[in-house]
Amino acid sequence: MGMRGYRVDNLALMFLGEDNIPAIGPFFSDKEDAVRAINSCLVDFDRLGMVSGHSRCSVTFFKQPDGRYTLILNYKGLKLEALKNLDELMLKRFRKGLKKKLFVVTSFYEGKNGDLECLALTQGLGAVLVTLN
Repeated sequence: MGMRGYRVDNLALMFLGEDNIPAIGPFFSDKEDAVRAINSCLVDFDRLGMVSGHSRCSVTFFKQPDGRYTLILNYKGLKLEALKNLDELMLKRFRKGLKKKLFVVTSFYEGKNGDLECLALTQGLGAVLVTLN
């Protein structure tokens, strides 16, 4: 793909386009599992009233007992634990990418030749969120 991508265990981060918009989400070895996961996440977003590209939310990080972090989306007084087990390096990369206050929640899978594939790019699946902070 030629894009910068990072994977740690079951999470992946990729920077999209010329603006390097961060796309973050769970990683699966199987494409179908990745599609199911992001569709489930989009149902949760829909239930909260979050609309891709229009919803403004704040992003916070909770430090887990094991030293990794949970990404929490705060939207209209509700909290959604979007991703768990971010290590410190991935967290720093993600925060650095938030300069445009825009990010994509999506899923990733292992493509042919072991490449990291992003469903936001290959299938158009994901949610574009705008951060308040």
